[in-house]
Amino acid sequence: MRLAVIGLGLIGGSLAWAARRSGAYREVVGYDLTAGVAERAVAMGAIGMAAASPAEAAGLADLVVVASPPLTVAAVLMEAAAGARPGAVLTDVAGFKGGLSEAIAGRLPDGVAYVGGHPMAGSERSGLSAADPALFAGAVYAVAGRAGAPAAEAVADLARNVGARPLYIDPAVHDRAVATVSHLPYLLAVGLCLAAEAAGPAAEELAAGAFRDATRVAAGPPEVGRGMCLANAAEAGRAWTELRTIIDGLVADLTRPGADLASGDDDRYERARAFRNGLGGPVRKGRDDR
Repeated sequence: MRLAVIGLGLIGGSLAWAARRSGAYREVVGYDLTAGVAERAVAMGAIGMAAASPAEAAGLADLVVVASPPLTVAAVLMEAAAGARPGAVLTDVAGFKGGLSEAIAGRLPDGVAYVGGHPMAGSERSGLSAADPALFAGAVYAVAGRAGAPAAEAVADLARNVGARPLYIDPAVHDRAVATVSHLPYLLAVGLCLAAEAAGPAAEELAAGAFRDATRVAAGPPEVGRGMCLANAAEAGRAWTELRTIIDGLVADLTRPGADLASGDDDRYERARAFRNGLGGPVRKGRDDR
């Protein structure tokens, strides 16, 4: 197969580079809206050829990956679809799936298929300079399609070729889960930073490992972090309501008269500890897990 990657930032650049290194694709074509980025990607070996537009890139490939900022993905998918050949498969790497499926439903040319994808790997860094062909090694790669369907298998094969593990998942199930494990952490990181800013200079001086780990994703570009939350706003809101109920319960237990370790509902803390330890390792790669 021939592969095209549209958007050569951290995720797209890493994906193209890893796919090209795998040797599984006859050609890896790339396009980026910012002038000179695709040419840099050629020079560093991440892609073999630069295209002049999304449509041109799609016309040269069997599998087309759109890795543009979240709120532009649907539009770029349609730009790519305009140049895609019959039999081509379109996919993306965005952290929301249901809305994209609805946005392009019934609008693709005959013979062109779409299956959403979402590699759960990333970094707070951005741009082609942050690309890493080993970024997806061992990561989960969500495939919003049915196992065995040819288009879904093309995306699943891409996941395997870049070192990830494909997880076939329903778009609605994906969006609900990712709101909790990806979008909430981003919003919390932003909130923690703003709260520390309001607390004054001492908070910045005292911020150490726990705070830095908890706020890492806030260092990423807002057009990606806020964009993914906007695109999945209903599920992000639901997840926040659930979290607020949990936090309110924990704080109420801490502040009630006579609260101590012997009398509190410590089961919640032990369950949280067991869940986190069950994830394995220190902080696992997660698209930051957008």
